[in-house]
Amino acid sequence: MATYTTLDAARTAYLANADYADDADLDKAKAFRSACRALLLLLPAESANEAHSGRWSPQLIKDELTAVDRFIGQREPSVADAVSRHMVVNFEDSRL
Repeated sequence: MATYTTLDAARTAYLANADYADDADLDKAKAFRSACRALLLLLPAESANEAHSGRWSPQLIKDELTAVDRFIGQREPSVADAVSRHMVVNFEDSRL
């Protein structure tokens, strides 16, 4: 999992990987998920300066996080699937 410690890095990763579904790219999806998590932690609920003030809704990022989790879950094999594929045993040649 990528780690983003600054808001600029998280925003850059979010924008760079937002097209994960269009590319059907699992690595991009994982990077996007990390960026979403970082944005939820790093973005202030409100901000203001001399010229502007604004609010954002964390629900927008949470919705993106839900979608990317679903995308990853549909494409990444589970541990159980991996174990079952590698646990096939051929007893035809074994003798007791």
